Amino acid sequence: MQKVLANKSPRNTSQAPSGLTRVPASLSVCGRRRWEPKPWTPCTSTCGAGIRSRVVPCNRLVSLTPAVTVTVADEECVEPKPPVLQSCSQRDCPPSWHVGEWQEVSPALWGRP
Repeated sequence: MQKVLANKSPRNTSQAPSGLTRVPASLSVCGRRRWEPKPWTPCTSTCGAGIRSRVVPCNRLVSLTPAVTVTVADEECVEPKPPVLQSCSQRDCPPSWHVGEWQEVSPALWGRP
């Protein structure tokens, strides 16, 4: 594997240290790994507590022009992984009727003895 040293200064034309190849800094981003979150899924609920999710792959840049990335193991990304789950739709649900079986009512409930 060849080691590469990024040349961050356009005026610096000195030789790279032994065993390194000097390249423009713009090319040094190849190989960089980063999280690339995908869009959130719809919420699992329209009211009350719901959950939405997304895929958050760790990608490695392999080409600048055109920009090409490949998905690699999560362990290759050094930054903390963005959340993959999020709570959503925490509004109260509107009241609803629940119908049950008829039952006999005690006369005491009518205010009569």
